Parts: sequence; structure tokens; C-alpha cells
Amino acid sequence: MAAKVSPIPGTLPEEETPSNAPQPPSRDDLKKDLHDDDDKLEVKADENIFSEDPLSDEGLSLEPSTWEIALLVGVNTENGYLFSFFQTVIAASFFVVTVFFQFIFVLAMVSAMSSSPINTETEKGVLEQRLLTNHHWDNINLREIATRSSDLCSGTVFNSLNSYYADVSEYLDPSAVITGLAIPGKYVCGVAIFIWILSMTTEVRRICELSLAILNLSRRTDQKSPEAYVNDQEDVYMIQRKSVTNKVCLLIFVMGPRLAIAAVLLVYGCIYLANTLAVSDMILNACALEIVKDIDEYLFAATMSHSMRELVEGTRLTYKSTPKTSPTHQVEEVGSVCLRIVFITTTFLIAWFGPLASFEASVEDFNAWVCDYDLEFTWMEHPVVGLPFFASLSSSDLNSTDPSDAEMLTCYYKAHTWLLETRAGFTAHPLSEMSSGNSTLEDIILGQDPACARRGGDDNQAKCPNLSVGGMLSLSGMSASDIYDSELCSDYDYHLQALSDTCHSDQYVGTIFYNEDGSQRTRCAEMADVCNCPETPSEGESCEEEQYRPTMQKYQVGFIWIQRIAKVCPGTCGLCTFVDPDAAPQASTTGGLASSPTDSSSSNSSSTGS
Repeated sequence: MAAKVSPIPGTLPEEETPSNAPQPPSRDDLKKDLHDDDDKLEVKADENIFSEDPLSDEGLSLEPSTWEIALLVGVNTENGYLFSFFQTVIAASFFVVTVFFQFIFVLAMVSAMSSSPINTETEKGVLEQRLLTNHHWDNINLREIATRSSDLCSGTVFNSLNSYYADVSEYLDPSAVITGLAIPGKYVCGVAIFIWILSMTTEVRRICELSLAILNLSRRTDQKSPEAYVNDQEDVYMIQRKSVTNKVCLLIFVMGPRLAIAAVLLVYGCIYLANTLAVSDMILNACALEIVKDIDEYLFAATMSHSMRELVEGTRLTYKSTPKTSPTHQVEEVGSVCLRIVFITTTFLIAWFGPLASFEASVEDFNAWVCDYDLEFTWMEHPVVGLPFFASLSSSDLNSTDPSDAEMLTCYYKAHTWLLETRAGFTAHPLSEMSSGNSTLEDIILGQDPACARRGGDDNQAKCPNLSVGGMLSLSGMSASDIYDSELCSDYDYHLQALSDTCHSDQYVGTIFYNEDGSQRTRCAEMADVCNCPETPSEGESCEEEQYRPTMQKYQVGFIWIQRIAKVCPGTCGLCTFVDPDAAPQASTTGGLASSPTDSSSSNSSSTGS
């Protein structure tokens, strides 16, 4: 029997190890097991077509929109379809509503809204109104000796054409209308078009990205395999595969209409903004276009449930892409950026030199039709020839010759305007240019004087200018000779007083409204030495202009004013021919005043406020 070997002092005795005991894994065995686990993960990833490697997979999230919700119709997962039947009906219905609304607006914009408001018919109408109406002698503003065209271009006429021309002026030269910083309408419109192009480029880019994502999805060959999987780490659905038929249907029936509507909105939206005249309307039109573009988002936000929004926002189209660190991906990224910049720039330049430049030329033409060339001429048809004769109203032409009758009567028509303002009750208004301060005269004009109490002044026109409707109709049917031959012929002191108050200091009336003692003449009886003929004419003859030369030199006044005074004071000036049968006949010692053939300005008295 062998003796046992004693252990080394200070150590424990060795235990016997059984031969069948398991051996601990070696380092090589551990490496091998880890490698096998990695292979299993890669195989599983290949089965799900999903990898955690961010350099090789791309995910495009969907946005809450009735366009993009249509992409989820019919998508199935491991647990069934992504949408319920009700959600599928809602998504399809609102997709159709979106297409309908945007198509209707696009159709309206193509057919009507994109046309220029200034065209050949506009040119024809404006030229006819300017030449046939605004320059005609009957429409001359005798108060200012100006044509209606001149008043229109200076902003003193208020009508639809003036409002339109104000927009034209603001578009071409806003500094003439707006104080402070003023930008011409073309540049404001250019900014609006540029912003619209940026907005539509964003839409087109989104359509292209979705279309490429659909094309790059893996092809689904097994109809039983799910199209979408759940990413538990991010809690989102990952759509990874689509059949070829499904891809074609999505591209044709979803992406196709969306791209077509976006293209039409881009083109005709630029034309629509380019043809906007009023600067304020550009902002409204741009907002309207943006609302139409985003109607799919408004419909989704207004009608869909919160769970539907979370479902759409939590879904991604997952496809293989070039690794982000590869040179190819960097070239693609730079190329896509450059392509978008070129697209935006090219579209803007086409809009700037195309419809915007064309509309600016139309606006300049409209401005020329209304306010260019000669504004200071007037015309009337010759009573014999029937063709137009012309007169110049420019200040240089008026100052180069003796003042015309119309120029000398500017104050006369200011009194005409004052009478209208007084009757309307504006004499106390701060905007009124004239105020006589004569309350008695104002009461007569307003019909508040006791002299107007009797039948509205019909039989008392010498004391009151207010008539009844019947009296106005009777007066409108009478000629000047009819009035001279009737008992209505008398002095109109209130009109003479209005003329005296308005015109006593006018340069063209001289001293006709002043007595020799310097007092102001306000009654017709004081005008006898002005309007009565200085020389007694022969029987059957009237006093002519040459016979009034001494009176004209004495008062430094033109013959036209003597004629006007005679018509305001026909009783004093001997124009009344009515003979009272009950009165004793009296011989005339003064003679009547001859009417001047050049005195045609009375026909324009109604146009002083034009």
C-alpha cells in the first residue's frame, strides 16, 4: 500500500476532481457564442427587413393630411388591417372631398381669376369716356377751368374710375399716394409671388419624397406577409413593403392628382398674384391661395379624431437608402439642394418677366389712357359742320392771351358752388371753402325766411329761390325769353348778394361790386349804372359791347360780367318785357342789353362740381 504524500505545509489538501465533471467555457468558446448570436440577429433583421443601422435605412413619417391618410387605406399588420372599416370609409371620403374642393378652386382660377383686369375692352371703354365725356365742353369744371380728366388725375373726382385710377397710381408710383416708405406694386407683388413659389415648392417636394419612398419600398411577394410592423423602441408603425399593383395605384390615384393640382396652383397662383392691381388685395389673394393649398390639413384637423392623428403621425414609410456617410449620399444631397434652388429661381424669373411684366405694361398703358398726353383741351361739335372744334385750357395758353370768358367767370361758378353747399347745409362745415357769414341770406337759400313761406316761392321767385316740385317743372319748361315776357321777371337780390359776397375781391371783377364810397353793392338797384346802356339806343335796337366800353374801363371788368349782372338783375337792367295791363305804359330810356353770341357758359353751370 502506497503511502500518502503529505501536503505542503501551510496549504490545504487537494480535492480529487471527478473525471465526468463539466469544464468551464474557454475564451475561444465565449467568442464563438457571441458571433453566433450576432448572426442570429442579422438573420432576424433580414426577415423583418428592418435594421437598427441608421446608415442604411430611411424612414419618412406621414403628416396629418387627408392626402396622406389615403396611403394607409388597406395597409395590414401582424394583427390585421391598420384602419378599421369606419376609419377606411372616413379616410376615403375626405380624400375625395379634398380633391373636389381643390379642383373646383383650380377650375375657377383657370377660367376667370387668372385673367388680367386690364384688357382691350378696358382700353376701349376708358378712351371713349375720356375723349367723349371728360374733355367735352359740357363737362368742364368752370370753377377751376379744368377738364374732368384733369380733375380725375388730380384726385378731385369721386367715382368708380377715380377709385380704379387710385389703385393704378399706387401700383406705379405709391409715393404720390402714400407718405413715408412706399414700394411700387410690382415689387410687392414680386415678394408675394416668391413666397407663393416657396410654399408650393414645399408641397411639390413633399409629393416627390412620398413618391420616391413608395417606389423604394420592398416588393411584397407573399400576400400573407404583413406590410407594416411595429417598432417597439419608438412605438411607431413601419410600412416596409408594398406590392407592385399597390404602388402603381398609390402613384396614379393619390400622388398623381396631388401633383397635378399642385402644379396648376403654382402656375395659375403666380398669374393670379401677378394680375392683382391693388396692393391691399395682394395680401388677401396670397392668403386665399395658401388656404386652398392647405385645405387637406384643415379638413383633417377639423374632423379627424385624436387617435387617428396619432396613428397617422406614428406611421413611417421605411426603405433602404444610401448610407449617409457615403460620398454618393453626399453628392445626392448637394444635388437635391441645388435642384430645388434652380427650380425656385427659374419659376420666379419666369413669373417676373412673364405675367408680372405683362401686367405692369398693361397698368402703364391704362395710366396713359387716363392721364397721359394733353389733359387741358376741350372740344365741342360745331353747330354747322358737326365736327369737333377745340380750345386749350392750359395755364400757359390762358395767360398768353386775354382771359377768356370762362376764366373770368371762375368766381361766378364758385358762387354757384357756394349756393349748393349752403342749401345742403355745409356752410358751417370746416371743409367748406366759402362762408358768407350772412345768416339772412343763408335762411333765404335754405327756405327758412318768411319770404319763402308763400307756396314755396313759386310766385315769389324774386324773394326766394326755393320752389315746389310743380314750380320746378314749370320753370324747367320756360326759356329765358319766356321768363322776360312773364310777371316772374324781376331782380334776384339774393343771387346778387351771393355773387357780391363771393366775388367782390376777385381779380376779374374789378370794382363792379363797390360803390364810389367804397361800400359793397348787394342789391340790384345799386347796379343800374353798370348794366344800363351808357347811350340810348335807337328804337328797336339793343345796346352792344362797344357802347359799354366806358363802363368796362370804369370798373375794370369784362363785358361777360356786365351780361351776368344784367341776367341776375333783369328788372333793373331793362331785360324784362312784361307789361302789366293795369299799369300805365312807360317809355324805356335805357334800352335792353344785347345777349352775346359767345355767352354759352350758362350751359355749363351744372358741371362746376365735376
